[in-house]
Amino acid sequence: MKIFYTVLISLVIALTIVTINIRRESTNFHGIAETKEMVISAEFGVEIKDMRITPGQSVKAGDTLMEMRSPEIDLKISEFTHLINEMETRSKTQANLSKSEVRQIKTENEARFIEILSELQELQSQYEINRKLMKQLRSINTEDNGTSDSNPTLIRIQNLKRELSRIDKSNMILDENLHSQISFGVDPLQEMLKQYQDQLRLYNELKQKLFIIAPNDGVIGAIHYRKGEMVPAFDSIATLHSKAPSFVLGYIHENIYSSVSLGQKVLVHSITDKKNVIEGEVIGVGTRIVEYPIRLRIVQDYLIWGREVTVKLPPDNDFLLGEKVRISLEDKPEGSLKKLLGFSTIHAATVKDSTESAALPAIRNISWYNDIRPSVGIEASGVQYLADIQKFCLISDESENLFLIDSNGVIQREVQIEGLGEISDMEGITAGDDGYIYIVCSQNPTKKGKLPDKRKCLICLSRKGETFSLAGEIKLIDALAEAAKKVSSKAGWTDLIKVDSVKRTPDIEGIAYKDNCLYLSFKAPLVNDSSAILRINNAKSIFEKGTIDASDVSLWKLLHLKDSSTGLIYQISDIQFDNDNLYILSNATISSNNVEVASGRLWVLTEGDNLKVLENYHSLKPEGISFSNQSILITFDNGSDRLSQFTTLKRSL
Repeated sequence: MKIFYTVLISLVIALTIVTINIRRESTNFHGIAETKEMVISAEFGVEIKDMRITPGQSVKAGDTLMEMRSPEIDLKISEFTHLINEMETRSKTQANLSKSEVRQIKTENEARFIEILSELQELQSQYEINRKLMKQLRSINTEDNGTSDSNPTLIRIQNLKRELSRIDKSNMILDENLHSQISFGVDPLQEMLKQYQDQLRLYNELKQKLFIIAPNDGVIGAIHYRKGEMVPAFDSIATLHSKAPSFVLGYIHENIYSSVSLGQKVLVHSITDKKNVIEGEVIGVGTRIVEYPIRLRIVQDYLIWGREVTVKLPPDNDFLLGEKVRISLEDKPEGSLKKLLGFSTIHAATVKDSTESAALPAIRNISWYNDIRPSVGIEASGVQYLADIQKFCLISDESENLFLIDSNGVIQREVQIEGLGEISDMEGITAGDDGYIYIVCSQNPTKKGKLPDKRKCLICLSRKGETFSLAGEIKLIDALAEAAKKVSSKAGWTDLIKVDSVKRTPDIEGIAYKDNCLYLSFKAPLVNDSSAILRINNAKSIFEKGTIDASDVSLWKLLHLKDSSTGLIYQISDIQFDNDNLYILSNATISSNNVEVASGRLWVLTEGDNLKVLENYHSLKPEGISFSNQSILITFDNGSDRLSQFTTLKRSL
């Protein structure tokens, strides 16, 4: 009986401890300090030629970690080098043969030309002698005998002249054909040579990837292969991680409705060293309930469920990898500001019925397929749905490439645009009903006040499946400046495109297509506190002519995106048409007591210029919007040091 009461009392005590700790999780919870390992692998089968690292070794960014060898790549480089040399020799020989054949035909034509010219001169002399004799014979009618219709000599002379003209034209055609073959590359050998050169360039680029360079400072983790061993494609060769933990994965109990939100500042405490306390930032809040790890359970045999919370740590922290830590919520100074301006923990400045749910659809991180690369650094600035492949095309203002993502925000592939030169700060993407894709850069100066050509681009892309090729390109701000010279300053749009290196304007952040017109939305400058949208007619002709006609440019709309209750002015970050409705993403910054809080908002402009707020996003900057068959996808740019995110809304909005 004593054993029964002892067990019962122990269970009551354990449950009491668990309950007390769960209640404390409204402001405190635990987690494990971790870091994201980078897996070093190869895109194809290779042999380890030289391994220059050992487990636990510290490396710096730019250090060569290993050198690999691919017999297949070496063989292909040798093969295509030989083919190129052969094609160049054959092409030169073919060109020489063509010139030789033309010279031979022209020589034969010249010989024939001289022969005909000699006969022609002889006939003309004979005709003149006969004509003079005929004049002396008064009994004969010289007029009748001298007509070209009946005189065989004159007929023969005319035929010889036509033959001379034909030989001249023949020589001219031969010269033009030879010039075309040499200058315009119609020679099939030249086409084959170009293909071989492209293949060789591709394999040389692959060979450069055989040298693995450390992308950042860190420590070598595990090494799975040694020198001389063969490695299959995409198999892990080694791992690299930071010297200190980069984030904490914490768990907060499912019954606690905590005010943890993205971007919130928290304090991270070491369990063993009470003095080791640093500030972190919440960069991820789980949208599903999961089981606690055994190590974080208060009683190991007592199952606990909750949400995952990811906290970013500063790089110079003193935590150990795998160390258990405590996370406490800071009193946020911006809390009073939110209350003042009518913000909830998720929504911004929105008036809702008290019975209505205040929760927005889940905000999720954009990540790589199988986490093959870190997603930090992809600053999602625009997105466009591609119905035939059922993927979204994502652009980043920090990359020249495109990213294909699925509806779950997983990057399936990074794609290079064929034929494209330098481009920077891509801000908007849209698709036309003509099948082309249009991308616009910001057109605004850098922080140093420079406006390089690569930031001036407006490009037109053709697409076949997942392959994108450059179909046209103009320097947009330059073309608009030329068009502005031909219109009056009263046109309303000319001041928008004036470059100001101090204010860093203009700043174009959105582009939309409708009825062969391009619509460009300006984040800055504002016109009387309103955001401007410029319309350019005849989108196809822009890239055909390489210029913009002044008559095709107009100031389409001025949108006053102001919150009536707070006076906060929003600036456009993207636009897209859905039938006749224009959907508008916008951003604003709330400042108070040296604290800045981002605020995002989704609007819709319907028939009759009716402007309506659809959604608000607190502490988030929506940058891209696109429509699939059943939903709306919105992307959020969280800067270079945080993961970009996305959410989806039902199309019924």
